[in-house]
Amino acid sequence: MTQKLNYVSLFTGAGGLDIGLEQAGFKALSLCEIEDVFCKTLEANRGCTHADGIDYFKETRILNADIRDLGGATSSLMLTSIWLLGGHPVNHSLVLESS
Repeated sequence: MTQKLNYVSLFTGAGGLDIGLEQAGFKALSLCEIEDVFCKTLEANRGCTHADGIDYFKETRILNADIRDLGGATSSLMLTSIWLLGGHPVNHSLVLESS
């Protein structure tokens, strides 16, 4: 078995980018998301085998936090990672108009 490349994810959201990386052979060490609902989604998807046969985020640390508040342990994970993934933050003030 080949060794997986490690990464840390910031602005994770519900984990879509992370699932793609895991399917490509990467391993998330830590997922950081500020929104409670997305962290609950990540936790719900952890530890169960999905339709593609993969158990996502099995040993991944899921942090419900603002990245400005991250310290020690997470900083160390970032230094030992090959990649640092940053999802695009969602604009919660988006207004949809119909014409």
